[in-house]
Amino acid sequence: MSVPPVLPPEIWRHILQFVPPSTLNDLFLVNSVFYDVCLDAKYREVAFSDRVDNIERMLGTLQGNPDIARRVRSLRITALSQGKRRAPALSRTNVRQRMTQQPPGSIDFPSVRLTQAFLETAHCLKYVRVLFINWGNSGDDFSTANLWPSLAQSLEDLTIMAKSVHLEALLPLSTTTFSRMRNLTIIVQETLEHISLMFCSEDLVIYRHLHTFGHLRSISIVIDADIPSRPATAGAPGHIHSLKFLQRHADTISNLSVTGNIARDHPSAIIYSQLHLSNLQHLSLDAGFMAEHWNATQFLLEAHKGKLQSLEIAGPISEDELVLLLKILNHRSFNSESSPDCCVLSKLSIYVYRLDMPILLLLAESLGRLKVLKLRITKVSDSKSKALTCSPREFYPMYLPPDEAASEFVRAALASETLRAWKLRDVQIRRTSCCGDLVLWGLMRLLAACTPTISSFCESGSMSIPDPPNSRPGLRCSSPYECVYGKDGKA
Repeated sequence: MSVPPVLPPEIWRHILQFVPPSTLNDLFLVNSVFYDVCLDAKYREVAFSDRVDNIERMLGTLQGNPDIARRVRSLRITALSQGKRRAPALSRTNVRQRMTQQPPGSIDFPSVRLTQAFLETAHCLKYVRVLFINWGNSGDDFSTANLWPSLAQSLEDLTIMAKSVHLEALLPLSTTTFSRMRNLTIIVQETLEHISLMFCSEDLVIYRHLHTFGHLRSISIVIDADIPSRPATAGAPGHIHSLKFLQRHADTISNLSVTGNIARDHPSAIIYSQLHLSNLQHLSLDAGFMAEHWNATQFLLEAHKGKLQSLEIAGPISEDELVLLLKILNHRSFNSESSPDCCVLSKLSIYVYRLDMPILLLLAESLGRLKVLKLRITKVSDSKSKALTCSPREFYPMYLPPDEAASEFVRAALASETLRAWKLRDVQIRRTSCCGDLVLWGLMRLLAACTPTISSFCESGSMSIPDPPNSRPGLRCSSPYECVYGKDGKA
């Protein structure tokens, strides 16, 4: 037999990756060099069949031969319940296939006994760089205490497919340090309840590759006006993949958040004028989106007001926009709450620049059955003419009738029969002060005095005021002058 050319072992290891197993077995007998590099090639990627005897045999090999165990660089583990089998059909490098199929040559553990046997072998696997764990279909709970101490220092690429209830046990990040980790992929199977899609163009394939999740309850979509996309028309929405994705989950989505600022001709603009989610209960809309696409917003609110319980408008809106909003969402149209067209809104979160009596009366008259009101303001208007305004401090107003210093706004609020008949139960009022938010306890106490049904502040379940009432944020103030957090405004 001719002497093989003198090449470094690293070159032979690379060459032998392309040699079939039958040929590899013959090369073991060439000489000691080939024996060593062939061992590396054979055990570099450990692949188990789904036969229990083969699994046990490989585990025995790794436990009894530390020299073999140290050669393993890539390991794939799939834990399945007793008696379950899957067809091996996943490429490790294909993310799309990862989410729907199982990796080739993966370990099928049909019992807790084999699982524990593997974990007892883990101390030998000190040089594994790539680890793939699929625990998605197993109901077994197990400890990974014996796994991570051996792998954490060498592991560079980790992929975990599992149900959310198993993630903490599978990956105890709080107690494990992965000093060489470069890639971490976590795929939550079956129990996925929330997904965030940020700045995804309709032309991207992500929407088409996202499948149906049976437990999906909450979706957040951030739309970027600068992302190019094909023009869309109301009559030809077929390529709007985000709409199709939402429609596939129309029966499960109960929480939808839409933020971003998009142009009127952007294809995403027509999504919400064609969307109907049968179980939508909580909706958050960007104020800029609502202002730019009022027709789409109007349809969305009209179509869902029969089940919509909570609405948040993120960003400031004008009084005229609030009037338009409350023409759709109000408790005046139908007396029967069981009517499918009856507005059932019980929680509203809005930002109005100026709070005055017309705003309060509009809210109380339109939403008489509202339970929770979250207001963000900047100013308080002291009169109907809106000529006298101020930024309130945390305990504004300090003066109440019959004190002559009591403002017109305070007197009008305390005298209002409309506010007294309001069924509001919880209120929160905030404004921005220098470097953080300021809770306006004084205004909240005033509203509670006007509306006897209010029994809670800031959804705390009580009307007690903490000490201190407001705490300055921990971040360093960005003001070039002295920080005036809580000190600005009128007392």
